Amino acid sequence: MKMAFFGAIIFLLVSCKVSEPVQEPVTSAPVDTPAVKEEKSALKEGTSFFKIEKDSNGEKAYHILNTRYFTHTAMMSDLPVNLLIEEKLETITRDGAKKCSEGRLGMTIYRIADDSLKLLRKIDAPAVSYAFTGRSGRLFVTDIESCADALPVYGLYSLRRSDPVLIFYKRYNTLTLPATKEKRYVAFHPYRAAIKAVDKKDGRQLVGVLRYTDEKGHASDFALRCSDSTLLQKLRARPPKLFFTVLRNGQLVRAADMELYPERGGKPILIPDGFNIEINLSRAADLEAIVLPVKMDQIDSEAIRIPDDRLQIERLR
Repeated sequence: MKMAFFGAIIFLLVSCKVSEPVQEPVTSAPVDTPAVKEEKSALKEGTSFFKIEKDSNGEKAYHILNTRYFTHTAMMSDLPVNLLIEEKLETITRDGAKKCSEGRLGMTIYRIADDSLKLLRKIDAPAVSYAFTGRSGRLFVTDIESCADALPVYGLYSLRRSDPVLIFYKRYNTLTLPATKEKRYVAFHPYRAAIKAVDKKDGRQLVGVLRYTDEKGHASDFALRCSDSTLLQKLRARPPKLFFTVLRNGQLVRAADMELYPERGGKPILIPDGFNIEINLSRAADLEAIVLPVKMDQIDSEAIRIPDDRLQIERLR
């Protein structure tokens, strides 16, 4: 009898759907736009479920969906804004010979204004987990895992936009202007990432894509290609590291993240200018770095320095 009783409890835990009411102040807030009215029913409850499945090979997969609501404060402009975020995170973890996870994150973002909610935007992103980063409260990083034979990559997202700021391997690099607090971001999106850097037809000889961008999406993308098949495979397996470099007081300064100060006694820098982005290939081959000069917030295509004829840089946008 005891075994049957405990078996029934386990079955209920695995198969049932759980509904959790959202805090009363959220559900009782009146809505005042058609977009929010369409979402009204979704604001009433959070849902969660856990299910054990089997794939075509008979191996177990754990399917989990969690929906929750939370308040969040972010600098959406010059002032902090109170937000309500609906988060839906769905993951599938395969428990076979090759353990792996895949997932999807959905965010619906509302502004809490007086006694109403105003829909700002929706974000849909591949992710098994995520975490907010930085002081603004706007940026978050997603962990993009895959069951395919691919390099692990991450996504940098902003609550100000629906598409990713960057897709990157291991880390992204940040350039800050101390005078204005403006930031620029650069990252390398490798060819073998789970999220493809370019369309399949454009993947010929591709090592990956470098992106230089601000948070709002003013981006420049440059493809790194290699015509030598042996070198190409090495570079694809071990993507390059990125650095910022700048000449200051006769010395070359190199850093993964940089605060761009002027020369001693110079005027404050208001626009990113006079520095380089370095693509360091030493992880894969004994090659000098590729250098991309930045002038007035634009990568100067005509001044890019490429140390080897087997390598090419192509501007995509």
